[in-house]
Amino acid sequence: MDSAHEQNVTDVVKIITLESVDSTNSELIRMCGQGPVPAWTVVTAFHQSAGRGRQGRDWQSDPDAGLWASVVLDLADCPHPQWLPLVAGLSLCNATQKLMESDVWLKWPNDVMVGGRKLAGILTEALPATTRNVVGRYIVGMGLNFETDVYPGAVGLRDLIPVGAALDRDALLAEIIESLRTLIGGWREDDWNPERIREQYVLKCLSVGAELQITEPGSPVWSGTGMSIDRSGHLVVREHDTLIDRTVVAADVIHATIAPCTPKNS
Repeated sequence: MDSAHEQNVTDVVKIITLESVDSTNSELIRMCGQGPVPAWTVVTAFHQSAGRGRQGRDWQSDPDAGLWASVVLDLADCPHPQWLPLVAGLSLCNATQKLMESDVWLKWPNDVMVGGRKLAGILTEALPATTRNVVGRYIVGMGLNFETDVYPGAVGLRDLIPVGAALDRDALLAEIIESLRTLIGGWREDDWNPERIREQYVLKCLSVGAELQITEPGSPVWSGTGMSIDRSGHLVVREHDTLIDRTVVAADVIHATIAPCTPKNS
């Protein structure tokens, strides 16, 4: 990494800003391997040389082309940690919606979409329990595009905010972290019952009500209609050929692609 400085934003959130790093998730994993890292510690960087997405995909993160950040979370007493990627996606969706007039949506499990193009993505990783780390710690990594031409199918925040509006990276990161804290705090207060989160998520989820193509490892691509999100955070899809509802698990699916021209609940 080139340089770093630390900034205490609140009593419980510390943000470490790096000029360059391979991956903000990888940096936090290394930090946690060296000793206890408090929950709500954030690492952000202006450039990632080896950004990572779901299923081991590369994430394009050129200098000043986006916001790249990761945060340590403590879900030690949560019985439904599989909801965390969806909660993180919802928090990012809510935070970015405040900046623009365009509707911001989610493509299951946690892609943030505007106008059918991808604005942001999430990578959630569980930290292994070791002598230096406790059970129930997770890292949530977020990649938010500022530029539209970072890769095909992307959209950038600079093309979505009002003309002349400033894009304040620090304020945006603070808004995203606060949104995540609010959602997780409410979830915890509900004794980790995901129902309220599920209701909010479904309202923003493009995959529910859309025609989908499902790609799973070692299986033929199949199509169906997104019916709902179940209590485990899985996507329920009614297969076209059989009219049987099938449960799609995020960890097991490569793509759940939305067919063109099928707006939400059409």
